[in-house]
Amino acid sequence: MDRDGKGLSLAVHLTAGQRSESAQLEAVCDLVEVPGRPQRLLADRGYGAKRTRAWLRKLRIPAVIPERALAAGKKRRHRGRPGAQQGPVRASERGRALDRVAQGAPGPGDAV
Repeated sequence: MDRDGKGLSLAVHLTAGQRSESAQLEAVCDLVEVPGRPQRLLADRGYGAKRTRAWLRKLRIPAVIPERALAAGKKRRHRGRPGAQQGPVRASERGRALDRVAQGAPGPGDAV
């Protein structure tokens, strides 16, 4: 079922039981006839599949979908800002870190 911002039903797509709702998102959205492109698509965590997000990116529709929880023992990759330190210090960066310590300059994790 697809709804507008006020909760009004715009389209309904019925399938046999035990079908994934996220796999039917494209079919439901194709049934809706609205002028222009939607400002955003709001959905629950069940619609957070890579395929769904890629389809919305292709249509240039911003997705407001929470991230799925990770399985036990897995970590989410945080990309951070470009150039941010991630993981162990590389050999090429060790010299700079030692220079900073020798000069008494605070490092990225030091309290100022």
